[in-house]
Amino acid sequence: MGGTCLLHLSAAPVCLRESGEERIRWVAPVWRLSGERIRWVAPVWAPVWKFEGTVELLPFTSHSDAYLPPYAGSVVCLLSRKHRKVASIVPRIFLGLAVAAIAYVVIVAAFQAIGSSLHFHDLLLPRLVDCLVFAWLFWVGSAVGSFLNVVAWRMPRGRSINGLSHCPWCANRLAPRDNWPVFGWLALRGRCRTCRLPISPRYPIVELVVALSLTSLGLAEVYGALANLPFPKELRGHWHGPLSMPVVNRETMAFWLFHTFAVAGAWAFGLVRFDSQRLPKKLVIWVLGAAIIPILIWPPFMVVPWQVVTPDAWAAKSHLDAVVRVLCGLAAAVFVARGLARFVCPSADPKLDPTSAGTGRLMDLIGVLAIPGVIVGWQALFGVTLLATLIAALLLQRFKQLQRDGLAWFSVSLPVALTIQLTFWRELESFPYWPSTQSTPTTILFYALAALTLPWLIRSRVTTPTDDSIDTTASAIDESVGLD
Repeated sequence: MGGTCLLHLSAAPVCLRESGEERIRWVAPVWRLSGERIRWVAPVWAPVWKFEGTVELLPFTSHSDAYLPPYAGSVVCLLSRKHRKVASIVPRIFLGLAVAAIAYVVIVAAFQAIGSSLHFHDLLLPRLVDCLVFAWLFWVGSAVGSFLNVVAWRMPRGRSINGLSHCPWCANRLAPRDNWPVFGWLALRGRCRTCRLPISPRYPIVELVVALSLTSLGLAEVYGALANLPFPKELRGHWHGPLSMPVVNRETMAFWLFHTFAVAGAWAFGLVRFDSQRLPKKLVIWVLGAAIIPILIWPPFMVVPWQVVTPDAWAAKSHLDAVVRVLCGLAAAVFVARGLARFVCPSADPKLDPTSAGTGRLMDLIGVLAIPGVIVGWQALFGVTLLATLIAALLLQRFKQLQRDGLAWFSVSLPVALTIQLTFWRELESFPYWPSTQSTPTTILFYALAALTLPWLIRSRVTTPTDDSIDTTASAIDESVGLD
């Protein structure tokens, strides 16, 4: 390649194909090529993509020349995005949160002091502890959500979940300050600090939703010593009114960790299925093992009995009851999944075609439903399924341009319904019109019928029966601008 030439390229985003995958890239408007040297006044970094079956990234510094490998007839595209210094909104967010926390402490303490023998200053410390506990639970939940993002992206693709996150555009590892859940993405304005190319907003959204889910569960169980649970009564505490403080003991921490792992596992299943990927076997084994084995070891984890009507003086102490309770939950999950299969995986046929994509979707649906079936019991599973169906129907109607697969929306709605069931379990258990060990068989049958018929609201709208080939807009966006 001799002489000098100018390449006039469009400044609009173009679609390039890399290893059979389409990725959107920004192409700079004008470049000067001279022999095998490119002279260019550039920002600090700009990736050079050389398409010869592999991709190479070469650094550029301002007012410098960069040698390229031999062309060999390959196509070279120079990609850059202007660096600009943007003011971070994170300090303003933290300031707003601090103001909200102070307002909560002062207003709630003043309100609780009205008509009470307690003074205003006596209630400031408990309300300040509320804010600290909430902040700690939110931080733990957002960290779990960040980890689940990695699990949902890497495990279905057979990649290790070890290692630090890095930008898929310039391959630079994220700095610790940029890897904070939710706030790191906001501080960067959704772009890599090095190459300024976009990072998918899915990551902070997942971190935020999982954080809120686990925070609400933690507040319900840590305050009042498991006051949200209907049984076992010998371990259950109660709310303490204005002076309520978190109760930290062996039983409370055990239940909180057990239920946190269960909800996190449900989120992991949901995120994988939202990308139209099969649930990895290792993930299924780990999640279901974490949900089943603790119940078999310590029966109080089953909370409710397996019988339709709770026996008099029932206590969660029998290992045999624990085994039957787990089996009933798994059987109910299979039963409900077979009912939902008519709408979300109609091509499933475990007998005649056990290896088809439709049957794989059915197996994944059973795994998704097995978590609430084991954790809250077969009785409440029908209510949780119905609630998840209604949430999924609303999300499908609102965001159908993002994902049209009903199973995907149902899978991410089930952790929300499970969180609601666990957070308000005691109130729902005593409500006569919610399926539970205290409700009548008629109520359970009604919810079972509704859970098996209403899923027509989320019937899958995908046009291909091959599960692995369902390339939804959400998956495509995540793959093109995702954080690996």
